[in-house]
Amino acid sequence: MNVVKGVDMALEISTKLFSYRSLIILVLFILLLILIPIASSIGLYRVTFLDVVRVSLGHKLPEDEYIALWLRMRRTFVGIIVGALLAGGGVVSQAVFKNPLASPFTLGISHAAALGVAVSLTIGYGGRFYTWFTAISNPYILPFSAFIFASIQSILVLFLAYRAGLSPYALVL
Repeated sequence: MNVVKGVDMALEISTKLFSYRSLIILVLFILLLILIPIASSIGLYRVTFLDVVRVSLGHKLPEDEYIALWLRMRRTFVGIIVGALLAGGGVVSQAVFKNPLASPFTLGISHAAALGVAVSLTIGYGGRFYTWFTAISNPYILPFSAFIFASIQSILVLFLAYRAGLSPYALVL
């Protein structure tokens, strides 16, 4: 009988916690929807909050304001997408290492990415390939080298932890 009561209490607490988290997510989403026009109205060219709302609702504005506004809205949406992707990356790293303390900084992954950029710049591939007849510009060389070095560091950390028999909690420490 006591076990059934304990299960019922745990289920009730879990249900309350789920509804509380759902409410927090809903409030944060509404706050995000309010902050999008505010973030889009900030910049060198003066565009008011109401102009942002008007353009969002489909009304036309003068060409300068329209261009400035759509450039800002793109910047705002890219910021939202990048923030969501970074949060997702953090969740993935915590799930892979089975440790809520795991982060790119404590595991050395961000430092390995910085080393990749430094190595790429040092050997002369800072966005350009030089051949005997021309220079080929490629803006993706630095992010690619950062990604490769960060991936190598992640694999190295997992391999060393596996070889040493470390638990996921001892891995970060």
